[in-house]
Amino acid sequence: MDKVIKIGIVDDELIIAEKTRTFLMQAGYEVCEPVPSYAEALVMIDEEQPDILLLDINLNDKKDGIDLAEKVNERFRIPFIFLTAYGDKATIDRAKKMRPNAYLIKPYNKDELFAAVELAMENFTSASAEVIPETVRKDFLFVKDAHRFVKLLFKDVLYIESQENYVVVHTTDKKSHQIRSTFSDFLNQLPPADFFRCHRSFAVCLSAIEHVEPTEVLAGGFRVPISATYRVELLRLLGIKE
Repeated sequence: MDKVIKIGIVDDELIIAEKTRTFLMQAGYEVCEPVPSYAEALVMIDEEQPDILLLDINLNDKKDGIDLAEKVNERFRIPFIFLTAYGDKATIDRAKKMRPNAYLIKPYNKDELFAAVELAMENFTSASAEVIPETVRKDFLFVKDAHRFVKLLFKDVLYIESQENYVVVHTTDKKSHQIRSTFSDFLNQLPPADFFRCHRSFAVCLSAIEHVEPTEVLAGGFRVPISATYRVELLRLLGIKE
């Protein structure tokens, strides 16, 4: 089932933080209660598990937003947007080293905020198309649905189908998501222990398979073709001996 993106805000200017939160909630996002400091931000991230962060660079704290971004990159590996009232070259050069997914100069309006979140998610989603080491792989990815990104949990995926320059992801709630990607690139984002390419144009979630027939499998009530090339390995993975 799709999940609305959850956003965390770290900003010591509470009036601005609440205004930002209101903008984001009006745009359909889920937003955590804003926090003003490095330490509170770490607690918020641990407990609330946001999908993306808005980080004010100039926190009234011993550690600022750039210090926090460094910890996010090391520990949480989620996208973030820098917020700052300072657009000078020195600040931007220091911030760039943390590889933010977007950058917003205060004061910003609703449209600028929405565009920054969209850009950050687009950048993060594109970057995650690269092969990610299994030690840092998560149990979800983001897909674009109309004008927003939604979280797609791997456990909800039944099978994936290739259609020219797109892949179509079929889920347990009978929905499908069309994503612009090559089939191979998209499969590289999935945990290899859970998904198997069973045909030139199809891959299936192994735990969703209900029964196996000579040329297809049933997964969540859907019939997914399997080719002779992949059949032997599929049976081995399922522990089936013919």
